[in-house]
Amino acid sequence: MPYFNGMHMPKVGTVLSSASLLIGWLIVTSVSCSAPPQTGEALAKVYCASCHQYADPALLDKKTWQTGVLPHMALRLGIITDTLDLMRHQAQLEEQEKGVKLGYLPAAPVLSAADWKKIVAFYAATAPDSLPHAPTPTVAELPLFSPRAPADSLLSLTTLLQIDPAAHTLRVGTSRGDVFTLDSRLRRLDSLHLTSAVSDLRQLPGQNKLAYLLMGIMTPNDQKAGSLRLAGALNPLIDSLHRPVQLSTGDLNHDAQPDLVICEYGHNVGQLSVYTQTGGTYQKAFTDPIPGARQAIIRDVNADGWADMLVLFAQGDEQVALYSNQHDGTFQKKTLLRFPPVYGSSYLELADMNGDGHPDLICTNGDNADYSQIIKPYHGIRVYLNDGHFGFKQACFYPMPGAGQVLARDFDHDGDLDLAAISAFPDFSHNKPQVFVYLENKGKLTFTPRSFAGADAGRWLVMQAGDLDGDGDDDLALGAYVRTLSPTPAAWTTRWQTTKAGLLVLENTFSSRK
Repeated sequence: MPYFNGMHMPKVGTVLSSASLLIGWLIVTSVSCSAPPQTGEALAKVYCASCHQYADPALLDKKTWQTGVLPHMALRLGIITDTLDLMRHQAQLEEQEKGVKLGYLPAAPVLSAADWKKIVAFYAATAPDSLPHAPTPTVAELPLFSPRAPADSLLSLTTLLQIDPAAHTLRVGTSRGDVFTLDSRLRRLDSLHLTSAVSDLRQLPGQNKLAYLLMGIMTPNDQKAGSLRLAGALNPLIDSLHRPVQLSTGDLNHDAQPDLVICEYGHNVGQLSVYTQTGGTYQKAFTDPIPGARQAIIRDVNADGWADMLVLFAQGDEQVALYSNQHDGTFQKKTLLRFPPVYGSSYLELADMNGDGHPDLICTNGDNADYSQIIKPYHGIRVYLNDGHFGFKQACFYPMPGAGQVLARDFDHDGDLDLAAISAFPDFSHNKPQVFVYLENKGKLTFTPRSFAGADAGRWLVMQAGDLDGDGDDDLALGAYVRTLSPTPAAWTTRWQTTKAGLLVLENTFSSRK
């Protein structure tokens, strides 16, 4: 039966600093109060809410607060907690030294040890022993798509998928720096080896070669080792990037030249960067130094003839922000949506879900590679409807532990947008963890969840939609990443390593069924 219409998650309060991140606990340099707060709750609301939303203890269970999150939050406030464990104490001192140098940790405590203990006691006393379980939907079969895998298996280290509908080819990038080009029958046409994990690629105007965005180091780090390179070029177009994850192009300054927007996710430090082109080279023209820049969508939002930026930040102070172009090389920022850092924001789509002519926001949250690696009932897919003035309100929620990406397309050609989503952090307590779901739009934001046999053949990290076979409808490509991202039962890890299902294509059969 239809599922998802108006569904709400169990009420668990407001938010805090995440664990995937904890960058959210930025330095509190001053607190203006008429009187010093006395209770742990009051202290938490003062010192946390100055950087992001206050985190209700109900967001995590008691044990996760005490052993996973609070020790790391303490460091963000200048407090060293592991004084009895020599190795941990030394590790915290080293982290503090690095954080002070890079500017994300305070050089001295911003509150007393006694006040910090009050905060810890407050969370320990009021957090639940366990979180409520999200509803488990009944998932129907998915006859619209036919799964296909390449004859020559690819390693399950996929970091990039890109379908070229014009050429009917699929490019597959890996964490090892390999890029494979496959035809519509998934036969290998070409391969290229680059220096590090590939996160994005674009055909830049005026260039006869593809430009590849390289992370430098894929695991969380604060090194500026990422770059943007043309295939075969000795020198990069742009270097010294903080773990870049996405590249967008558009003319932001009205000079008829393509500008580049790079999301430098980073770790404790990162940024959103805009590069303009002058004389064939790119110069940095704008930055917003916020870690966790995940996606930038370039669109003229206010219809003034100038391109704006809609950006998802997924680290620390998780949010969707609109950067309105001021026509002078600057942008005015407005936060449209703000999420609890423990939400683990992961992907953003801009599409008209209710057919009113206004683009809506579809978000996934489920990144669980953090300090709170538990199943969370608020992980899933959310649709936020546009009120016509770029104000957004949640209209529906589909629970999906570990949701990592969502794509909105009219896959079944019935005039409305369906949703396809993947999860890299599913709930392994179920016999069939929900790693892929197709939400068939039945109208009025009511969806029927569907999936297919063998959907759990891989830990799907990336997904792409496009007409790969040239029959006029959108197919889906799923890319797997087998390396452990969070606690995973050994049986599942062994299975994925054995099957080597690095790539799976879901061929849309709509045209053949007419």
